[in-house]
Amino acid sequence: MSVRETAEKHKSLLSRIEEAIIPLQEQKLWNDDKFFKEVNKMLMCGKFNEGRIASIVARALFDIKISQPDIEVVKKLIKAFPGALNCKDRRGTSDCIPIQMLLVYYIKENKKSDEEMGCFGTSYLSALALEGMKHNVGGANMRGGLLNNVHELPKELRCLGKINTFQYLVLGTHGDNDNDLNALKDLRRNGLLLREDIVNQSLLFYSSFNVKSGKKTEYMVSWDPAALCTTRVNNSPLLHAIINYKEPELGKVGFVHSVYYSFKYKRNILFQKDNDDKTAFKLALEKFGEEWTMYWLKLIFKNVSGPSLLHNALLHEPQFLNLFLKYFADLYHLRDEEGRTLTQVMLSKKRDYLEENAMLWMNLSTDQLEEKDPHTTLRPFAAVASGDDANLDLSFRILRKHPSIMEVILEQREKMAIKMKNKKRKAQVGFEECRKKKIREAAETTA
Repeated sequence: MSVRETAEKHKSLLSRIEEAIIPLQEQKLWNDDKFFKEVNKMLMCGKFNEGRIASIVARALFDIKISQPDIEVVKKLIKAFPGALNCKDRRGTSDCIPIQMLLVYYIKENKKSDEEMGCFGTSYLSALALEGMKHNVGGANMRGGLLNNVHELPKELRCLGKINTFQYLVLGTHGDNDNDLNALKDLRRNGLLLREDIVNQSLLFYSSFNVKSGKKTEYMVSWDPAALCTTRVNNSPLLHAIINYKEPELGKVGFVHSVYYSFKYKRNILFQKDNDDKTAFKLALEKFGEEWTMYWLKLIFKNVSGPSLLHNALLHEPQFLNLFLKYFADLYHLRDEEGRTLTQVMLSKKRDYLEENAMLWMNLSTDQLEEKDPHTTLRPFAAVASGDDANLDLSFRILRKHPSIMEVILEQREKMAIKMKNKKRKAQVGFEECRKKKIREAAETTA
């Protein structure tokens, strides 16, 4: 490189420093004296180049959650020195680039409380990511570093292994404040967070391990409720993966968190089955025990209603119906989303369960025998005799036990016949009256 080229390069760099950094100090737009001292030191010794200034700007970005400059000021600085976005923090063990350090909190370097730390830098995520995408920060198609793994996790969460910036954000290691939620919304508005990311990045899995992440979880579930059922982690459904997590206490937190939102958004993940045909409920009983599992289900259902527990238990885990009745006896007479009673579901879909529990059909009241299933429009004896798995023997036994139902049916048919006859007669009378009226009107017109 010639002397002229070197001089011009330095001149260009000095020009950018003059335009982008000096006004920050003079106008007090960036509250970070260490940053300005580093720049001044570099200029005084005369040893400056693109890499060194990028490193100094990166350090300022690492501490942005402390200095809290205006977002527009940050944008101007990183546009002037985009190389800073790829620099890694070497002060600790984090090895993070600036966009990841927005979520990492160094307690040792300052004594500020969580409240004093404010937004922890999350409000700058979109600004750094959008600029980072222009320069392939973190690599190609990594959305400016949002999809890169974060290397620094709190000690209690290191069991989660490698997680990316998105996953770290929804994990909510510093609570569930509105700033994090606003950051998610901002990322979505800028096309940096996509709906499919909720499933592809298993975001509901990571947010479930911190009950304080409720606002973010609800935001994602409201955006894509089906993600509760379609998310798979290591080829397991969401709730199975949470229950099976290697840290049981985190698994319990995740179970309560996920089941709560599945109830609230009417998604049946409790009885979803894995590749071994085992429901999440059965797995929870095995991992956490009956007492703990049923206690929390009862507490969750008390606070937010959801899909009928008893109806779903009957359909998916009939062997546990008595267990549910033990804890949820008050739900026995409730109807499901289609208006069906528990007995009507048994009659139409679980005839084998009725065979094994004869008292359920033997003790049917007259009202129950006469009531038609709102879905099939069939009475109990007819319901068990319909479909590919019809049980004519059971149908006959129900009729034999309650023969009076035939009298009711015949009586209803007779009443229906009389009603139809009267309706037909009224229609005929009306027709005759209309015909006579037209004849009179024609006669009057002729006269």
